[in-house]
Amino acid sequence: MDDEFKELNTDHDSNISKDEFFFYLDKICDGKFDRYIASEFFDKIPKNPQGRVTFNEFRSIYVNAWKASDAKITELATRKAELTVNKSNDEKDKVIAQQYFQEDIGGVKTKKKLLKVSLHEADNVAFESANISLFLNDQAGKAKVVHVKSGKTQIERPFEFLVGGLDSALNVKIEDAVNRGVMSYENVIQLNSLTNQKKKISWIDLFGIANKKTETRLRLTLQYIYDSDKLFDEVIGVWDAEILSCDKQIAELRLFQGSGKTFPASSVEQPEPLMIKDFIKDLVKNKYYLAPTAPSDYIGWGPAHQKKTFFQVSN
Repeated sequence: MDDEFKELNTDHDSNISKDEFFFYLDKICDGKFDRYIASEFFDKIPKNPQGRVTFNEFRSIYVNAWKASDAKITELATRKAELTVNKSNDEKDKVIAQQYFQEDIGGVKTKKKLLKVSLHEADNVAFESANISLFLNDQAGKAKVVHVKSGKTQIERPFEFLVGGLDSALNVKIEDAVNRGVMSYENVIQLNSLTNQKKKISWIDLFGIANKKTETRLRLTLQYIYDSDKLFDEVIGVWDAEILSCDKQIAELRLFQGSGKTFPASSVEQPEPLMIKDFIKDLVKNKYYLAPTAPSDYIGWGPAHQKKTFFQVSN
C-alpha cells in the first residue's frame, strides 16, 4: 500500500490532493470513470488536523472499505434469502393455479381466464347519487355495482370476473341513481389491451351523449390472467434474475476481499490478495449496486404476499 500511496503522491509532499487523485484515476481507468463518485469518495476520506490526506488517512479508507464490503455481503445474502422464499412460494402457487385455472368441458381440459379489477376512486361525478357498474360484455346480468355520491369518492373495492368465450371487453358505466335510465356515462376496455397479464393502473375517462367526453373519470387497476403458467414463469424468472444478481455481486465482493479472507480488525497490514488500486478502480466505475426490487407490477399470489384471496371469485 505504501507503493500505491507514493504513486498517487506525484509531487512527493507526503500529502494527496484531489488533482493528484484524479490524475491517478485517469491513469488506472484510462479516463473512464464516474467523476462525481470519485469526487464524493475523495471528499469523504478522513483528513488530518491540517485538512490533508496523509498515508494514515489513505490507509483508513481501505480498512473501512473492507468492513463495508462484509456488511454488503451480509445485506446481499439476506436479500437473496428473501428472494429464494418468494421464488419458492410462487413455484408452489403455480401448481395450485394450474388446478384452479383448469376446467373440464366435455372431456376437454381448458384454461380458465380471469379479469381482476380494483376500483379505487371516482372523480368529478356529476350526479348527486350514482351507481357505478362493471361487467363483461356478455355478462351484463352479473354486473358489480358500487354506489357513490357527487364529486370525488375513495372506493377501494376489488372484483374478479371469470371470462367466458364470448367476453372481449369490460364495460364501465356510471348512472344517475335517482333518474335511472335517463343519464349515464360509460367506456369500454378491450381485454386485448391487457395481454401482458401485468397490472395496469390508470384513470378511465367516461363518455356521454354522442360519445362526448365528460369530466367524470374512474381510477382502476386491471389485470387479465389468461395463462397462469406464463404469468408465474415470468415472475419466477424475475426472482431468478435477482438471485443471480445477488450471487454475482457477492462473488465480486469476495474477489475484492481476496478469495473471501476475513480482514483482521486489529491488524494494520493489508491482506496480500487485495490491492487498493483495484478497489478504487471498481468503486469509481460504480461496479457494486443493490439488487433490484420485487416485481410489483404483478398482483401477488400465495401466503408470503398475502395472496390467499386470489382464488376466491367474488359474487
